Amino acid sequence: MYRACFVLILFSLFGSIAGRVPCAQPIWAIDLDKTYHFQVFGVKKRENSWVSLTNQQGVEFISPEVLAVYQVSEVDEPQALRQKDPSGGSGRYLLHVSILDVTQKTELKSFQFVTSGWLPSRVFPTHDGRFLIRTGEIIRSFSANFDQVAIAHFPHKKTADLEWYEVSVSFSGKRLYIHYTASDSSRLVGGTAVLDADSLHPVEGLPQGDIPSGKVAAGFNDAAKDHSCPSGLARITPDLSVGYGCKELKLFSYDGGLLWDIPMNEQVASVRGAGALLAASIQHPHLNSLDPDIGPEPLQIALYDLATKSEKCSITTKIKSVPRIWSTIFYAVSSGEVAVIQGNILGVYRP
Repeated sequence: MYRACFVLILFSLFGSIAGRVPCAQPIWAIDLDKTYHFQVFGVKKRENSWVSLTNQQGVEFISPEVLAVYQVSEVDEPQALRQKDPSGGSGRYLLHVSILDVTQKTELKSFQFVTSGWLPSRVFPTHDGRFLIRTGEIIRSFSANFDQVAIAHFPHKKTADLEWYEVSVSFSGKRLYIHYTASDSSRLVGGTAVLDADSLHPVEGLPQGDIPSGKVAAGFNDAAKDHSCPSGLARITPDLSVGYGCKELKLFSYDGGLLWDIPMNEQVASVRGAGALLAASIQHPHLNSLDPDIGPEPLQIALYDLATKSEKCSITTKIKSVPRIWSTIFYAVSSGEVAVIQGNILGVYRP
């Protein structure tokens, strides 16, 4: 009896430290390589450069019932020299987007666009099933029926030596913010363009209250306690922000008040939120300087209920980082479901 109780105590202690309550099995899963001809998702090293960067691939809920999977791939065959596409690409890199029905597990629409190899490509949900697709220096607006309704080119300065752009969508999904920076004769110049997310027409002035998602309140700065790994601060709702990093995951009010300090023993690499659901990607840093080609080891996606300030469950990762391939977990959340890509497998969970 004593031995059984001792084992039970050890098991409980180990579980509280090393593991979380596992989420139920996905309601469905598909092989993105075999079904839709995507490459394995992650960061790969080729010769002396890193390709397939994490900002060139991912997954997004366009609506609770519709999911977008996207990835930029490099064309294998040598391309003839040609004039650059308005996106900034010359045909060497292509963006592949598949729009999937979450309930039926079927493809509703697919797109392929020429894009830039170094500027990000991404899908942005907006509102009522509408969405945007960025390819380098181009942004396209699509209806809920997947028809392209508008296209716009990013701001451009003819004398700039180098230009880059940060794109964000307001929490309402009705405004698009393009933060523009250019290097002009050793000077940095730039600004912010605000567009209607449907028509992509300029909007005069900054709309009150309809702020860019991800941006924290002015003057709010959560100083990380452990600087041995990257840290971040993201706004997940108009009223809530999340600070994360090494052994750190904290929920803050709009003005920076600490609402919940979530116990954490590993590195939180990223966070995403929708409604009352918070998802955190947890990984173990790789600290072997003798083998720098091995990246952090993904551990799990931990899910939390913000309404009750409680942990729901976690999705354990099934891939490992190996030399020259950094395994990365790509995930998205809606108010009731979580989509996770591991390698070439997409799983949809209902925690």
